[in-house]
Amino acid sequence: MSVNTQKVVLNSLVYLFERYLKREVGDLGFKLASKHRNLPIVLSKTEFKLILDQLRDRNRLIIELLYGSGVTVEESLNIRLQDIDIDRKSLVVRNGKGRKDK
Repeated sequence: MSVNTQKVVLNSLVYLFERYLKREVGDLGFKLASKHRNLPIVLSKTEFKLILDQLRDRNRLIIELLYGSGVTVEESLNIRLQDIDIDRKSLVVRNGKGRKDK
């Protein structure tokens, strides 16, 4: 349950008790539950190499590009041939996250 939902429920109960039931609630010692953030799972170099060894040609290239450049899957789907500069070893990502070029 989100923190805002918890606050709404708590305030509704306090309002019910104090306004309609005429009971003083006082300090409930209520603590809002926080949502635990899950850290992303990062593959080791060995694990990544094991995956790459199973891939060939186009699929291997796509996975290497995603892993090495940090582009998202959505961004990689929009890469055109003219976005790749082999001489400068660079890649232009158009309309990336936040509609920005990078």
